[in-house]
Amino acid sequence: ALPISKRHIPPSGSVPSGGRARGGISYMRIGIAQIDTRAGDLEATATRMVALSGTAAEQGADLLVFPMAALTGPLPVRESEQDDFLVDVMDALVRLSEEVSCPCIVPVVGALDGQPAPEAVLVGDEKILPLKMQAYAQSEDAGLADDEDAPAPDLPEFEFGGMRLGVAFTYEDLDDYDDFDIDVDAIIYIA
Repeated sequence: ALPISKRHIPPSGSVPSGGRARGGISYMRIGIAQIDTRAGDLEATATRMVALSGTAAEQGADLLVFPMAALTGPLPVRESEQDDFLVDVMDALVRLSEEVSCPCIVPVVGALDGQPAPEAVLVGDEKILPLKMQAYAQSEDAGLADDEDAPAPDLPEFEFGGMRLGVAFTYEDLDDYDDFDIDVDAIIYIA
């Protein structure tokens, strides 16, 4: 069990499952998957992710987080292969959204202007939510995407299980959560 409230850390073993509140404080069990995969073997990797989500759900996890390179590998594919690869990745994410036993954060790596571009995708309950993309769209809507005095425009903040969570891929992301005093209960750091 992993308490994620900055305000209170209960004694070991006292954290209820389901992201529920106890004594006015919210708790959530976050599982961290350890998985050895082969980049690009999307079908086999998705099958293993589904199985791990079943184990995590049986153990009371409210959310399961996979490592950075689990599904796509750490580097994007060549530009000439990117379109087909992204279609295959999306098919794997759709499958995961339909088959996982608990909600999962699945990092994927694409490319933007030839550079690796990580994304954290929340999957489960037949839904797919790209968290960084959502954050960027919200920044655009608020007119903050080009504001140099604002945090990174793709810095995710989202509600899950009654808690506010953030996702960071870099130390700069972590600094932005701190420097801009972004109100989250926990930050999931994926490196």
